Amino acid sequence: MDYLNSLIELVEPIPVRDVVVGIFDTVVVSDMAAGLASTLRDNYPGPHGGISNGGRLTSLSLRELAKLAVSDNLIEASVGMAAINSFFNSPKRGFQVMNGIDLIKAVAIGRSLAFIGHFPFVNMFSDVADRLAVFERQPMDGDIPSSEIPSELPKFDVVVITSTTLTNHTFGEVISHSSPNSFKILLGPSTPLSPVLFDYGVDALCGTVVVDTELAVRHVKEAVPFHDFNGIEHVTFLRDGLNWHDR
Repeated sequence: MDYLNSLIELVEPIPVRDVVVGIFDTVVVSDMAAGLASTLRDNYPGPHGGISNGGRLTSLSLRELAKLAVSDNLIEASVGMAAINSFFNSPKRGFQVMNGIDLIKAVAIGRSLAFIGHFPFVNMFSDVADRLAVFERQPMDGDIPSSEIPSELPKFDVVVITSTTLTNHTFGEVISHSSPNSFKILLGPSTPLSPVLFDYGVDALCGTVVVDTELAVRHVKEAVPFHDFNGIEHVTFLRDGLNWHDR
């Protein structure tokens, strides 16, 4: 998990103002910004389990919260990813406002396209890509089991990776089995908008910045699914000097 440690090392120990762990998403609000991440809980520690420092998370610094991203407890890891995003995904950094779906449309025309994770919009690319596949840990009809990633993923020109792979610690495996010549996109609310991830083979980071903290926090508290979220902007961060037509 070098990629997570590389991100954590850059997070400053600034004050945390609020932490909300919702059923769909988690938000950490710091003096830098509000950061979102999908809430994962597959290995929740039993019906009466919890997370370390539960009830006093706001007494920790943002860096201390970010360290939770390496935890095997997926709820803790979700808090850690939201803390990392609170540091990197500030609207003050001036990212390009562009939905990741639009980027995928631009790079996938006539190419083979693989999604790591069954995004709700994958079917819209069936007439765009030359070949379309979805790899899933819990396959739906037509999906390819993630166990076949080592043998099948290297065959694809464009690879769209759900950023929850950072939270569940499978990102390194996915990247290692992607063709070095493929165009790799990290997509979703858990995406840290940090150039550190370009060093690990990603070409484009498609994530979110929170522009209305009060509204975003309320949506987390009230279990609003991410696709209905308001108070955010979808942004894209391309590797320096990269033109998506290069691949």
